[in-house]
Amino acid sequence: MTDNARSKQFERYTKSYLKKHPDEIKAVQVEHVKRILSGREKWNQWAKAFKAYVEGNKIDDAAIILRHTLISHEDFSGYYFPVELDFFHVTFRNSVDFTRAKFMGGVNFRESRFFGTAVFSHAHFGHGKIGFQSATFSTSAYFSTAIFSGKADFFETRFLGEANFNLSKFISVANFRKATFSMKAYFVCSFFEDESKFSGASFLDTVSFNNAKFSKKAYFHQVEFEGDAYFSYASFALDAGFVNVHCSKALVLEGTKFINKVPDFRYSRMGSAPYLSNVEIPDKRNDSPENVQRYRKLKELANAAHDHQKEIEFFAYETKAARGIEEKNWLHQLPGRIYQLFSNFGQSLLRPLSWLATVFLLSWATYYGMLMTDTPEPTPADWDCSAYTADVVWKPFKAIPAVTWKGPIEYSLRYTALVALPFTSSNRQEKYQVTRCLFGSPVVPGKYKVVSFIQTLFTLLCLFLFGLGVRNRFKI
Repeated sequence: MTDNARSKQFERYTKSYLKKHPDEIKAVQVEHVKRILSGREKWNQWAKAFKAYVEGNKIDDAAIILRHTLISHEDFSGYYFPVELDFFHVTFRNSVDFTRAKFMGGVNFRESRFFGTAVFSHAHFGHGKIGFQSATFSTSAYFSTAIFSGKADFFETRFLGEANFNLSKFISVANFRKATFSMKAYFVCSFFEDESKFSGASFLDTVSFNNAKFSKKAYFHQVEFEGDAYFSYASFALDAGFVNVHCSKALVLEGTKFINKVPDFRYSRMGSAPYLSNVEIPDKRNDSPENVQRYRKLKELANAAHDHQKEIEFFAYETKAARGIEEKNWLHQLPGRIYQLFSNFGQSLLRPLSWLATVFLLSWATYYGMLMTDTPEPTPADWDCSAYTADVVWKPFKAIPAVTWKGPIEYSLRYTALVALPFTSSNRQEKYQVTRCLFGSPVVPGKYKVVSFIQTLFTLLCLFLFGLGVRNRFKI
C-alpha cells in the first residue's frame, strides 16, 4: 500500500470523519475486526504506522471504534492500541486475554459483556479515561499487576466471578462505586496513588485488601461486606471513610496503619467482633471536630472485640480530642489531665511508679530541709536515739554500708517511709520513736502535717493508678 493510500485509509479512523460519514462506520469496524484477527504481529505493525500518522499530522481525535459488536477473538495478549479504543457495548463471547496489552489512549469498555474469563494481567492503561462502567464479567476477571495511569472507572461494574486486582497500580482515581463483587475479590498489595472510591459497593463474598497502600482519600461509605473483609497491614495515608458500613462477618484490621487521619467508622454495623490487633491509629487532637466521635466509635469497636488495650488507647485519644471541643472548661479537663500525667490513662505501669519515687524523694527533701531550718526541742535523756539509730535501721537502706544513717537524715527518711507506707512499720512504738527523735516531741508540728497530708494523697493516687494499670494490663 502506497503512502498516499495509507493516509487516505488512516484519515477514516477519526471521530470527526465518522461523524461526517456515518454510513462508513460499519465498514471501518469490519476493517478493524479483520486486522485484529490477523494476529498480534500484523496488528502491532499497523498500529505503529497509524501512531506515526497521528503524531505527524497532529490529529487529536483518532480512535479505534468497535461499538455494539460481537467479538469471538480470544488472544489480545501483547496487542498495542496507540489511540483511544472504543469497545462500548461489545460482547466478548469467549474467554479473552489482554495480558501485557498496551492501551496508550483512553479505553471504553462501558456496558460490555465478558462471557468467558477476562485476563488483563500486566496490562498497561495509559493516561486517558479507562471506562468499565456497567460492564459485566460473567466469570473470573484478572487485573493482577495491571497499571492504570488514567482514571479507572468501574462504576456499577458487575463481577459475577472472582475479581483479582492483586499488585495492581492505580496512578489516578480508582472508582468502584456501586460495583458488585459476587465472588471473592482480591486487592492484595494494590497501590492507590490517588483517591479510591468504593462507596456503595457490594462484596458478597470474601474480599482482601491485605497490604494495600492508599496514598490519598479512601471512601468505603455504605459498603456491604457480606463475607469476611481483610485489611491486614494495609496503610491509609489520609482519610479512610467507612461511614455506615455493614459487615456481616469479620472485619480484620490486623496491623492496619492509619497514618495521618483518624478513620471514620461512624454508624457502621458489625455482624461479628472486628479484629484490631496491632492496628495503628494516629493521636489527633484538634485536627477535626469529628475526631471525638471517630475515636468514640473506635472505642466501641474495641469493646465489641474484647480488646481492652485498644479500648483504653482509643479512650485516651478521645479524651484528648474532646479538650476544647466538648470540654472547654479547664476544671472539666483537670481529672483527665491528671489521669494522663500520672499514668497515661492507665496504659503505663512505669509512670505511676516514677511519680511515686519522685513524691517520696521530694517529701524526704522537704522534711529534711525544714528540719535543718527549725530548732527542735531538746530530746529527753530517756529517749535513746543513738541506740535506735544503731539497731533499728530501715532494712532497705541497711544494705548500703557506705552510708551512715544517723541523725536527721535517717529520721527524716524513716518518717517519709512511715507516712508513705504505714504498713511497713513493725509496731506503733517505732512511729513514736521516729517522731520524737526527729522533732524532739511526740507531737508532729503543723507544717509537717501539711506536707504529710500532701505526700499521703499523692502516694495513694500513684498506688491506685499503678493498681489500675496492672488491672488494665492483665484484664481478660
